[in-house]
Amino acid sequence: MQLQSSELRLLLSSLDLPPKLVDLFKALYADTLSFIRADGCHSDWFIIGSGVQQGCMVAPYLFLTPVDWLLNFTDHLAFLGTTIGT
Repeated sequence: MQLQSSELRLLLSSLDLPPKLVDLFKALYADTLSFIRADGCHSDWFIIGSGVQQGCMVAPYLFLTPVDWLLNFTDHLAFLGTTIGT
């Protein structure tokens, strides 16, 4: 599953996070550029369109927030337990 940053911002807003915090995450991941370095050579810069930055302290939370929402949303759809007879 690939979650776009606009969808993540919408989810964070729906969870009643303060707008300033949502804007902070937006600024942190908006227009992110990167390059690959191998054997002392650098690739051209390219835009990161999805995912979280390696080493970012909030990355695990940004990853787990949609997963937690999805599990809470689908939890009531599952039948837990057993049935004997009809």
